[in-house]
Amino acid sequence: MIDLRKISTTDLLDELVSCIDLDPDNCPPDIIDAVVERISDEYLQTPERILAEKAIEAQREQLIEFMRREDTKILVAFSGGKDSVVMALYLMDLGIPPERIELHHQEVDGKGEQLFDWATTTQYCQAFADHFGFPIYFSYREGGIVREALKGVAGHPNISGDYFFQTEPGGEFQRHKFGGQPKARGMWPSVAMDLSVRWCSAFVKIDVMGTMLRNTKRLQNKDIVVCTGERHLESELRETYTEINPYGQKLIKKRKTISWRPILTWSHQEVWDYMKKHNVQPHPAYMLGWGRCSCQTCIYGQKEAWASIMDLNPEKIARIAELEIQMNFTMYDNKTIYDKLENGSSWVTDKSDYWKKQATENFDAPIVVENWTMPPGANNMENCGAD
Repeated sequence: MIDLRKISTTDLLDELVSCIDLDPDNCPPDIIDAVVERISDEYLQTPERILAEKAIEAQREQLIEFMRREDTKILVAFSGGKDSVVMALYLMDLGIPPERIELHHQEVDGKGEQLFDWATTTQYCQAFADHFGFPIYFSYREGGIVREALKGVAGHPNISGDYFFQTEPGGEFQRHKFGGQPKARGMWPSVAMDLSVRWCSAFVKIDVMGTMLRNTKRLQNKDIVVCTGERHLESELRETYTEINPYGQKLIKKRKTISWRPILTWSHQEVWDYMKKHNVQPHPAYMLGWGRCSCQTCIYGQKEAWASIMDLNPEKIARIAELEIQMNFTMYDNKTIYDKLENGSSWVTDKSDYWKKQATENFDAPIVVENWTMPPGANNMENCGAD
């Protein structure tokens, strides 16, 4: 009896051909299975083989072919900002059917107090997904940024919120208990590269996405590619990012997940040109003068951004000021939020009431427009928010 695992691929194929020649209807299943397994091992792309490739062009080409396989799961971290929108469109243009491209949006206010997020971002994300046929999943950390900031402050719990995520588009939210220890915080996230102090991104986005991925049954034992929209030109830290990596620290046997930044090397203009190519309506924030879109009340906002929020949502400024007093901790060193916006020039004073309502009340604008024009915020390079 020949040990099929020990013979060469050439000899294995010869065995198969001999069997077919002798009796094509009764070729032994073990020989067929051995050939399929061997060819899969040697010629099909695997996460290990892709990550071992040294040349980025070849690595990217192999990854795209890997993603075109129907059994590969494709997840897109989707904020609704221009980079995530363009990234989803780019994947579709690679020939991947939109129904295979999952959009995953993390709600930063965590179904709690609506303070950091734009009021209509989830509506915009849903409208974009519906128009192009992308399935979209929502997730959040209970109480969002506000709960985490108030952790341990008198009258507030001193443990981080649980995780909630959808397991099917439009479905119920599954709860995953936070397993950490109680620990007071009582402060805002800091303007810093270190995610342990600029904890907002880690706690309400990155950690939520990772928890969803680890605890969703339909993703278990699957090959997965997680796509994110960072670009080199956005910051000094992002200049150091590489394009293709294991998701997290390493591949694990239970779930082999690759992280891909498809538009890492794209310029600002290339992103807007791609959105124009598809005539996609940008998020209302861009129509009001913001150059980036994620948190409306982003800690990276400068005085102009805060002055604009004061015009648009003065109640948010008042609430942040109230929380600063409650925590005895200002968002900026030695400056209250009112100090921060002082002398800032608002972007929204000359903008239409239509786009103000689309941003703050209800988004029902068309996702695709006939006469696409560059939004007012396109050339605003202020470093706030995240795409």
